[in-house]
Amino acid sequence: MGACHWRRAVRRPPFLPFQIMDVVATVDGLPAGVTAGGCVPVDAAALEALLAGVPLAAQRRCPGGSAANVARAVAALTDEDVSFMGAAGDDGAAAEYASGLTAASVTALLLPPPPSTTTGVCLALVTPDGQRTMRTSLGAAASFREATAAPAGWAQGATAVHVEGYALWRQGLVEGLLQEVRRASPTATTSLDCASVEVVAARGDALWAAIAAGLVDILFCNEEEAAALAAAAGGGDPLDAAVRAGARMAVASLGAAGARCAFRDETSRGGVGTAAAPAASVAVVDTVGAGDAFAGGVLAALLAGASPEIALQSGAAAGAAAVAAAGADPGAAGWAAAAAALRALIVREPAAAPA
Repeated sequence: MGACHWRRAVRRPPFLPFQIMDVVATVDGLPAGVTAGGCVPVDAAALEALLAGVPLAAQRRCPGGSAANVARAVAALTDEDVSFMGAAGDDGAAAEYASGLTAASVTALLLPPPPSTTTGVCLALVTPDGQRTMRTSLGAAASFREATAAPAGWAQGATAVHVEGYALWRQGLVEGLLQEVRRASPTATTSLDCASVEVVAARGDALWAAIAAGLVDILFCNEEEAAALAAAAGGGDPLDAAVRAGARMAVASLGAAGARCAFRDETSRGGVGTAAAPAASVAVVDTVGAGDAFAGGVLAALLAGASPEIALQSGAAAGAAAVAAAGADPGAAGWAAAAAALRALIVREPAAAPA
């Protein structure tokens, strides 16, 4: 779990607040009792049992967590100073995690670990169809329960702050973090992803309350999460509803069907505009981190002043880079291609971002 932010000043801000090491495992099928899709929390023993069933040769480790993935994407696609803050474990994986983010031009700011805690791990089981099923043991990440645990001044001077929806499992955490952003950096853009259907189903009321309180400028979801959002809101188009409730923009990634968004537009009928973009054509290796890369691509374009339509196309390019590679990090070549696509899009239409 996590959140993140960046700024254009020399100082690097933290993305916060959770640190999760990703273990991506290619499997022929899912273990008995494991339902495909989603992200379900498990205890350390259950995770160890799942890992024991996967040969080491089929496992790949990299710094993960939704917010860290977004941070890596924004760092690869922009010149922003990008940082991530997370709750580290009292083990060697914390140093491994920090080193991996540093290599991606993301500053890792790790909170002091609770004694004898392990770094959180997310096991992504990737089946032959390229789909991923995630099981997460939070480890030390579970110790970050209150916004007051963040270092003093963490939000000062931020250009934008992104919070992953998994933080909604901690009652009051998302609200506390985003309220601090509004206090310390009133002009910063805030964004939140829905994270998973399970989060929306269980914490939909809190999510809608944060939007209504004016704490969320940009909301991200996928198709399944959008349906759960609609159910939580009592029906209708959840993207339109999110903008009318207080968001500046609500974005849904739709896989092969591309993406769509609703955004605040006083020139449109009813004050809400819409935009859509097709998916990029690419062979899917796996979908691990695809939604995070998509969000990073959208945010990178908006930070550059792009229109909603161009931002969606940028997100599609970044998402395509992620699904064309194994794991959440498409590597230097993948990010370079996505960055080139973003530059071409910005040159073609340097429109203003939604107000």
